[in-house]
Amino acid sequence: MSLGSEVRVLHVDDEPSFAEMVTTFLEREHDRINVQTVTSPADGLQHLAARDIDCIVSDYDMPGTDGIEFLNAVREEYPELPFILFTGKGSEEIASDAISAGVTDYLQKTSSSSQYTVLANRISNAVDQYRSRRAVQETERKLSELANRTDDILFMFNDDWSELLFINSAYEEIWGGSTDELEENPLSFLDMVHPDDREKARESMEALSTGESSQVEYRVIPPDGEPRWVHGDTKPIQDDDGNVVRVVGLVRDITQQKKRELHLETIIDNLPGYVYRHGYEPEYPLEFVKGDAELITGYTATELEDQVINAEEIIHPEDRENLWSTHIEGLESTGRFDSRYRIVTKDGDVRWIRDQGQLVEDPVTGREVIDGFITDVSDEVQREQRIRNQQTFIDESLDALQDIFYAVTETGELRRWNERLSTVSGYADEELDEMGATDLFVEEHRERIDESIEDVMNTGSTVVQADILTADGERHSFEFRGTRLTDPLGDEIVAVGIGRDISEQVQR
Repeated sequence: MSLGSEVRVLHVDDEPSFAEMVTTFLEREHDRINVQTVTSPADGLQHLAARDIDCIVSDYDMPGTDGIEFLNAVREEYPELPFILFTGKGSEEIASDAISAGVTDYLQKTSSSSQYTVLANRISNAVDQYRSRRAVQETERKLSELANRTDDILFMFNDDWSELLFINSAYEEIWGGSTDELEENPLSFLDMVHPDDREKARESMEALSTGESSQVEYRVIPPDGEPRWVHGDTKPIQDDDGNVVRVVGLVRDITQQKKRELHLETIIDNLPGYVYRHGYEPEYPLEFVKGDAELITGYTATELEDQVINAEEIIHPEDRENLWSTHIEGLESTGRFDSRYRIVTKDGDVRWIRDQGQLVEDPVTGREVIDGFITDVSDEVQREQRIRNQQTFIDESLDALQDIFYAVTETGELRRWNERLSTVSGYADEELDEMGATDLFVEEHRERIDESIEDVMNTGSTVVQADILTADGERHSFEFRGTRLTDPLGDEIVAVGIGRDISEQVQR
């Protein structure tokens, strides 16, 4: 914030009417002063934590916590923030305590309105000095960081690049040229820029001379012939009229980074899919795509970035509506999602893809973005559909039987049955799901059912006759023939079999 910008003052006084008067006079004295008032030190600390404040003006004599105690509390968190003690209860002792606690200024209240002119001036001066110190500290911090990064080239040219004002020794290490030669011929550094990248470098220089900042990557070929990649981050320095007077920048050797990127691209190119980054938005705005996207979508990675732009455009219309809410649910709960949905390829074909994404923070911008990996699972989905069709056929075939089909565990828990059991017993599927196998039979036959289950588990097969007791209280005689099997889904041993109605045979 510049020295002449708005000054945000927090006034702490337990007399609201006086505080309101102080606000009126101060804001009248200086247009840039904006006063925010609270009536207790506790409220002052909360206000200070929630808002940006440039200066505190505080009374001394307040109930609970006096001005010195409030100052001590402020100094614990904000050691340099301007703090002016504005009090009607003045004494040398209070002034001494305030100075010891780190007060910026001390002013005693009077009955004259001229005191507000004095107070406004002291606020303005204290804030300007505070901001100047902060600006110097920030500059020193940045210079210190630059000084420590000796592997980077630091440079300064005049506005049209005709005069070299400063460059450090890292130039000789990266470029392989002499700084003395560069001072004599400031544009000689271009001679060692790769011919294919030279125009890119010149365009960056022209943009800087017209007042635009520039970030550019290009290759350098030093005298030793070993190409290097560099990244330039350069800014124009302008005078008060907006004219460029100097160009300052930093150039970093990113050769190793580029090699890692190339290695990573090689790995990605060999993956059975492609990776992406898109914005954290329902349209899925694409920021980059790497890998064999064309094999899956029909679009090259460049076409997806430059023409499709929003990944939503290739999502099947029937899947598009609910997909974002599904992804949001996963991102908010675990920071990830793993979903399958359809896309429409460039040629109009429909394909199923698996999209595995996670929420990350862009290390450059700090924005939340989604990184992910997409594979084609069309064949897998088709296999699953065939399995579902086969299972449906099996279920329908079992339901078409006139006999009862069942599967029970060794503890007598019903695992599966067909419609015939529901029809005969009179129990709905939901009720059968809560019942054990023996619950379906008359009391006097339940023990033989338990024995039959034990027998099939031990010997591999069983035959038993027992009467089913229906939901309406009717008895029906059945013969059950069971076989021991292992459930392929859960490795659980179950008894499966057929139950045939022999009621007429028993009656005969």
